[in-house]
Amino acid sequence: MEKITINNKNLSFGADGDIRSPSNRGDAGYDLVSQSHPKIEGEIYQGYLFKSIKYIEYETNIAIEPGQDDYGDYKMFSFLFPRSSISNYNLSMCNSVGVIDSGYRDTIKVRFNYLPQPENYIILDSKHLLLAIDKSKIYSKGDKIAQLVFANHVHPKINFAKNLGDSSRDKGGFGSTGI
Repeated sequence: MEKITINNKNLSFGADGDIRSPSNRGDAGYDLVSQSHPKIEGEIYQGYLFKSIKYIEYETNIAIEPGQDDYGDYKMFSFLFPRSSISNYNLSMCNSVGVIDSGYRDTIKVRFNYLPQPENYIILDSKHLLLAIDKSKIYSKGDKIAQLVFANHVHPKINFAKNLGDSSRDKGGFGSTGI
């Protein structure tokens, strides 16, 4: 495995993957590149015509092993975020943000929901509505498909209380700070 050092923390990456360092100073995410053609899970009618689509999955061939401190504790884990370029595609990441725990050792796979547009539907007959995937609106092998963001573990002690102290916001919820 290739070793990469980030903030004096050693991380090991599988050699078959492609991870791109942040492009600009201050950028948080490392771009992950698809190492596979899209794997479409769903009920196929014929070719790229589907009765239903569960998800579209991509393999990154990246596996992470974050370093441990002197006590054997992991100090780092990672988040998997969609890239801003996703707005150019008919995709949304299945779980919005993925949490990759320190102990996970398999390769990172990224799953997306396909967001069909009206033009993707085909009426076969009065009983069958099919879905045609627009290949130009999904990622391809070699595309940057997600961002990997590293974070340090924080495990605060949790104390349960019957009442919480007052604050300037108090119990103001959705939209309470204005538009």
